[in-house]
Amino acid sequence: MTAPFLYPGRGCRALLFVTAAFAACSDVDGSEVASRRDVGGTDDARVATDTPAIATAPPKSTALCGLPPPMVGVRPPAVKMGSVHAADEQPMGEVLDIGGGKWTLINIWASHCKACLQDMPLLKLWEVKLAERLRVVFVSVDDDQRAAVRVMASQPKTGVRRSYHLDDVVAREEWMSSIGVPQTLPVQVLVDPEGVVQCVAIRVVGATDLPEIEALVSRPR
Repeated sequence: MTAPFLYPGRGCRALLFVTAAFAACSDVDGSEVASRRDVGGTDDARVATDTPAIATAPPKSTALCGLPPPMVGVRPPAVKMGSVHAADEQPMGEVLDIGGGKWTLINIWASHCKACLQDMPLLKLWEVKLAERLRVVFVSVDDDQRAAVRVMASQPKTGVRRSYHLDDVVAREEWMSSIGVPQTLPVQVLVDPEGVVQCVAIRVVGATDLPEIEALVSRPR
């Protein structure tokens, strides 16, 4: 007799047999969110029970900021953060640099999130291209600071070699929830020059997103 097993899918959870597993229940749009509990790249076997999950596929929205932010008029709170950086780089300040008459794109990442690492070179290019109007800042949510430092040290000289770091689980959850960010990676948060969140995108960025961002940061305030 063929042994039964459970196959989870979006909107359905059925008891299936191996011979009919893929025919009976499938993800309706091909996307999934993988809950990642282990922190890759660490030197120990510690399990991080509160590590944000990883969005393994982008949503079907064609625009990076096509949806309104989860909460209107929200300003990221001035939470004290640490710094992870390559040995030859200056550390970040203790408070996230936003506002001051310039748009800010906050990228929330972790060393075990491959999609997050793929975002970095493109976001760095955006910052160079739109330097007068946009700053890009990175916030690591790695539980193990050493893993984030290794990522920064591995980047090219012209790449992302320093980042804010928020490893305290309670502070991290409070900060992310206060701006409407779920415990999922990667996340892009666009903040206007007055320090108000205008966009929260739970997906990777692509080259085709640049015109949209350029138009947003160029519009009169």
